[in-house]
Amino acid sequence: MAAQLALGHSPAGPRLDGAELVRLPPLPADKVNVVEVDGFGNLITDAALPPGERVRIGSREVVVGRTFGDVAVGGLVIYEDSAGDVAVAVNGGSAAALLGVGAGDELELA
Repeated sequence: MAAQLALGHSPAGPRLDGAELVRLPPLPADKVNVVEVDGFGNLITDAALPPGERVRIGSREVVVGRTFGDVAVGGLVIYEDSAGDVAVAVNGGSAAALLGVGAGDELELA
């Protein structure tokens, strides 16, 4: 698509009227969406970094940190990644596998 636009071609297909788009209501503050799972199993979310030092996802404790080194190997950390997104990761593992979630799933932070 980008190449076609760069060459001056108009996109094919039906046109969308922006007035017809529906804005979904925001999730409650304690719920976040998993937007993407990266190649390491880190969960990229639409969350803001939570206040405090710790939160819970289900029965698991998650450290609010800055780097993977803020938790022991196998520990969960929620942090702001290099792209500015808030992510959930496991030091030395996959948060997606550990928590059993993927893109499009919802996480509840407590």
